[in-house]
Amino acid sequence: MVVVVANRERTLYGGAFGKLDARGTFDMSTDALFLIKSMTKPVTSVAIMMLKVQGMLDLGDPVGRYLPKLKNAEVIAAFDLKPEDHNRLASLFTRINGKFVWIQPPALYKPEVFGDQGLLATADDYMLFLQMLLNGGQFGGKRLLTERSVEEMTRNQIGPLTVEEQPNAMLKHSNPFPFGAGEDKFGLGFQLKEREEDDARSSGSCSWAGLYNTHFWGDLKLGIAVVLMTQALPFYDGRCIQLLMDIEKRIYRNLD
Repeated sequence: MVVVVANRERTLYGGAFGKLDARGTFDMSTDALFLIKSMTKPVTSVAIMMLKVQGMLDLGDPVGRYLPKLKNAEVIAAFDLKPEDHNRLASLFTRINGKFVWIQPPALYKPEVFGDQGLLATADDYMLFLQMLLNGGQFGGKRLLTERSVEEMTRNQIGPLTVEEQPNAMLKHSNPFPFGAGEDKFGLGFQLKEREEDDARSSGSCSWAGLYNTHFWGDLKLGIAVVLMTQALPFYDGRCIQLLMDIEKRIYRNLD
């Protein structure tokens, strides 16, 4: 796994643990590449908002019409895996009878462009995306989104409705998810935390995750963001989620 913690200005912590490959030959590194699956959705949502601000689309139009444009959008990290980067791609595992077992990948990685999945990212790259949101749409002196767009994306867009628990219809792929079900709200591309708790992210914090247990949250009130990258099935694996919760408690107990 790789864990990165940052505030609005800088990285506060970055660590890599375990092995990059199935044979245990190479240590995990902070520049490892991960298939982030549904963590593509927030990136797509930001790209859509960028196109909207530029007057290039109507939000009533089918998003699929704009995927070719999104592939070239400034906010997109990478769909393609360059030949020289294959050795940086983290291996995928699934838990069987309590142990992680390697899932052999196809001989050739074939990128596909979807709005809801398909991106590759390092933890550091995804953190840059989150820092842009923490800074109201700008980072490194460059504005990608208007402050109003960020506010719209990170406020409740579903009224009195709440996030519902998704059942484990495919046991090998996912456990029931997410925590916050029955309370949390949705913005535009993000789950929004509703309840204020001790030693936890602030209410209004935005988050999402990917099928292979990649997770993030951005606490816009306190200006803290966290990225946790693994490549493990099933989604919401108990030990992965416990790890995520332990990281959260450790961070918020030690904030100045």
